[in-house]
Amino acid sequence: LVRDRLAPAALRLVRDRLAPPALRVVRDRQAPPALRVVRSEAWRARVATAAGLAVWLVLVPLAVRAVDLVPRGRAVGGSMWFTERTRPDPISRYDSGRTELRFADRVRRWTDRDTGVLVHDSIGRTVPECRFDTTLDREMRWVRGTRPADLAGPPAVGVTGWVFIAPVGSLPPTIRAELASRHPWRQLGDHVMVDLRSDRPEIEVWRLDEQPFDLWWWFWRSAFEPEVLPVRDPAAEEALSRAVERARTGR
Repeated sequence: LVRDRLAPAALRLVRDRLAPPALRVVRDRQAPPALRVVRSEAWRARVATAAGLAVWLVLVPLAVRAVDLVPRGRAVGGSMWFTERTRPDPISRYDSGRTELRFADRVRRWTDRDTGVLVHDSIGRTVPECRFDTTLDREMRWVRGTRPADLAGPPAVGVTGWVFIAPVGSLPPTIRAELASRHPWRQLGDHVMVDLRSDRPEIEVWRLDEQPFDLWWWFWRSAFEPEVLPVRDPAAEEALSRAVERARTGR
């Protein structure tokens, strides 16, 4: 190819014109049909495509191994490295921490980089995994109190306002009504965020509806915990609104 493209035109002309006729016939016309097919541009493109696709064959054994290994690992507790039970005790319920991580992601969307988060210590009792902090991605302070007077965020560099997060079950009904009557109340499943940055009450409750398992979720995410879809819960919002009204009127 280099010889034919870079050779001077005059040299190619001399080579083609002065070559013996018999040699030109042998070179151009007497090549075997199979060789002429292989030398064609279309055949070269097919060979190049086949060679490129052959590289992906290396992934086939890995895919076959994953199809066999991942379900067996999940069946014994969610680990893909241990596929056989190593203890005689019954397998305890596997807690992936997905509930806390889902809530931390929603809090991050509800806030901005200048917002600090007061985290009730009851969240720590559930031992959320390390990804909880990185998913939340906010300045955090652990607190024990739940009354509004106990939720004054400490001074912190770069923090202009605070929110309070806690499991709903850790707040007595009177405290829930008191907090919801003073600040925006945003609840996702069993966790709530009270927005201390605003004094305008607003109630927003999202329940988590379980979705049926599909093959993609079962294989890649979890064989134990179904996918959930956040849906507004008007009934829960109305019940909390009535509790707030009773707290205000004393009835």
